[in-house]
Amino acid sequence: MKASISAATAFTEMSFSDYQLWVLLFSILADIFTLFPIVGNLIAILFAVLIWVIYFLNGHFRKDRWAAKMGVKVTADLFEILGFGINFLPFFTSSALINYWITLTERKMKKEEA
Repeated sequence: MKASISAATAFTEMSFSDYQLWVLLFSILADIFTLFPIVGNLIAILFAVLIWVIYFLNGHFRKDRWAAKMGVKVTADLFEILGFGINFLPFFTSSALINYWITLTERKMKKEEA
């Protein structure tokens, strides 16, 4: 029960100096570019690589729940890049928001433990 309450109130741990907000910005841009066929997919690959680099430079996948975060990101990237016809859906943005929410929940739970 405590974990679900932490997840529901995780937004209180939000920080605007966070690298996650840059990932969210680039994800929104990537989703806008994928509205254009073929060229959008090529640009989506570049944005996907950029987002992965940002995640790895900030140690995003070395923290708790790394498998969930990586699974969300890999699934979104595959749908966005290879999913012709469904790539107009905001997979990049939704994966960035889900990963950010997981990170905020982790912060909240660590703060409560201390």
